[in-house]
Amino acid sequence: MTITPPPDDARHSSWSLGETAALAIKAARGAGMPWGLADETGFAVSWLHAHGIAGLSALCRYLSWRHNDRLTQWPDHATGDRCYCPIALGTAYLDGALPDSLSINNIREPVLILPFIAKRSGARPVQVNLDQLCLHVSENGVLSRYQDTALLLNQAACTISPAADPPVIPPPMQTQRVASCFYGCVTALQYFAGKTYAPATDESRLAGAGAGLNDND
Repeated sequence: MTITPPPDDARHSSWSLGETAALAIKAARGAGMPWGLADETGFAVSWLHAHGIAGLSALCRYLSWRHNDRLTQWPDHATGDRCYCPIALGTAYLDGALPDSLSINNIREPVLILPFIAKRSGARPVQVNLDQLCLHVSENGVLSRYQDTALLLNQAACTISPAADPPVIPPPMQTQRVASCFYGCVTALQYFAGKTYAPATDESRLAGAGAGLNDND
C-alpha cells in the first residue's frame, strides 16, 4: 500500500462527520467487511470523532493490520495470537447478544468498541478497562485521565462492568469536522475504498463522461 504526499490544498482540508462516516463504510467494504458491519464502522468512527477521539486512526490501523496479515474472514475470533474484531464484537454487544458485564481478551484496536458500549449504556456511565486504562463511558462520551492518543492501543483485554460511583460525564461540545491532520488516514482509507470500484472496461469508458466516439457538437 503506497500513500502519496498530500497536495498543498489537501493539507488544509477538513471533512464533515458525514463524509468521514461514508469513507469509513467504503473502506470497510473494500477490506471485505460485510455491509452490516461496514455500516456500523461508519457509526463508530463518526461517533469517536464527534467526541474528540481519533476513530480514523484506529480504523486505518485496523484495516492495515488485516491487510498486511492477509486476513480475509469476518469477523475475527481470538484463537492463539489472533484478535477479536472490535466492530463485530461491539455490534453483538449493542444488540444484546452479550451480557452487560463481560471480560474479553485480545480485542484489536479496542477503542473502536467504545461507541457501542456508549450507546447501550445510555446516560448512566459504565466502567471500561482496556488493559490498565480505566475509562468511564456513556452516551455523552468517554471520561478518562489519559490523553486521547493513549486510547489507541493495538490490542488489549476489555472489561465492562457497572461503575460503583459513576462520575458525571457532561454533554460534550461535539466536533462537527475532522481536521486536516488526519489526511494520512483519509488517504489510506481511500486506498481500501478504491477496492469497491469496478475496474474500467472498454464499454464503460465509452459510456462514461466525455464525448467518447460521439461528438454532439
